[in-house]
Amino acid sequence: MTKDSNLIEDNSSNRFYDFLEKFYSTIQTSVFLLLITMIWVNPLIFKSNVYKYTVSMGVLLSLVSIAINLLHGRSFFNYKKYRLEYLIAILTIGISFLFNAFYHNIILSYIIIAFTFLIIIPLWHLSMTYESIDFYFLPLAKGILYSYVIFILTSVISGPMLTLRHYSAVTINPNIAGAFSIIVTSASIYLLFFNIKNGKSFCKFFIPMSLSIALCLFTQSRTSLISVIAQIIFAFIVAIPYFSKNFENKKVYFKKFVGVIVSLLVSFIIAISLLFVLLTFVKEEIIQIAPQIQIEIDTSEKISDVSNAIDNIEGTLKKGIDTKDGDSFTSGRLGIWNDFLKNIKLTGHAKEGRDIIVKNRVYKGTNSHNVYIQVAYSAGVFAGIAMLLLMIFIIIKSFICFFNIFKKQDVSPGMIFSICSAIGFFFFSITSGGYMMFTYFPSTLFWILMAGFSIKKEKQK
Repeated sequence: MTKDSNLIEDNSSNRFYDFLEKFYSTIQTSVFLLLITMIWVNPLIFKSNVYKYTVSMGVLLSLVSIAINLLHGRSFFNYKKYRLEYLIAILTIGISFLFNAFYHNIILSYIIIAFTFLIIIPLWHLSMTYESIDFYFLPLAKGILYSYVIFILTSVISGPMLTLRHYSAVTINPNIAGAFSIIVTSASIYLLFFNIKNGKSFCKFFIPMSLSIALCLFTQSRTSLISVIAQIIFAFIVAIPYFSKNFENKKVYFKKFVGVIVSLLVSFIIAISLLFVLLTFVKEEIIQIAPQIQIEIDTSEKISDVSNAIDNIEGTLKKGIDTKDGDSFTSGRLGIWNDFLKNIKLTGHAKEGRDIIVKNRVYKGTNSHNVYIQVAYSAGVFAGIAMLLLMIFIIIKSFICFFNIFKKQDVSPGMIFSICSAIGFFFFSITSGGYMMFTYFPSTLFWILMAGFSIKKEKQK
């Protein structure tokens, strides 16, 4: 065989390999687009049994994603690559739910949760390789942003208009809308660093990031806003060694870094102004033209101008701070936490919610509004301890990675994505009981991206 024929054969082989890579990536992106979209669409479609439909669809889509990873991966079932402490903690949570499913005779719901922790999450992580982590994370980030575009458009067309109340978007729940901003910010930061690493334009990802911050402000969700701000601060700090490494001339380095900050600020001003106009003046016209497609029509307490909106947001964000009222600041969560903590048992409970009276507030079937307390209450003490230890492991690993970024001046986009997800989940987990995948945005992203922490790098031979 001649050199030319060998070259043609190699080129054909490379083209076929590239085609397969794009095919896998496209299917995976579609899977994640559906997975993220169902979290906010299902409550609109299924008025009852939303949890059952969402988790069932989530499990099915996750199995498809794992299958795609298997077709692409090279070291599946190599248990030695899984960090033992993470695996033990995840399995402890799963086993605790499985035990309680039979102990309390709540077979269906708790077995599905146990299946997620015992099978889905470990298999998802094992089906990935650390060295090819961007192959798995890139479609996820794209799926999140594609879903967010649909979410924004749907909210403008059929969601409520912006009023003095917490903006809930099409979800009719401001906390869900705020939580969406958390994962959009994570995905935008990841794509930004991924493009920087590959020498591509990255400023375009300031747009979804700015929209997520703007929407988060309108929802007036303090937890979501703190999460988003923390993620952005982290991204700016880890960007310092990158610019320092690639622009040794201090003047060029300073100009580039200032340029990035200015670009983000300009993008945010445009995003919040555009979103304000769309959700007020444009939205009012849409309501008059097509009232039949509106999920909620409430034009009372209309916001007259931007300053009116800013004053309203500022008042909500400062609630409980000026008066130093911890219960007001946490929106009654202190009383809820205290009640749940008093009732944590070794064997967990058959029902995840409780009827609680805190001062003048009456809560019917409320959850604990804290992931660690909720897991301990639902599945028992051991599961709660495992969940807490899991977060401690991740915090320690995040700090190690953070200092390594400065020491080695090497930025891994995949690791940044995992840390941003952990930052968002950390704040979310303090004020929300949403530990389960498929039903909450931050927890879904957190459990998938934990692979960045749980999977070891392969040793070079």
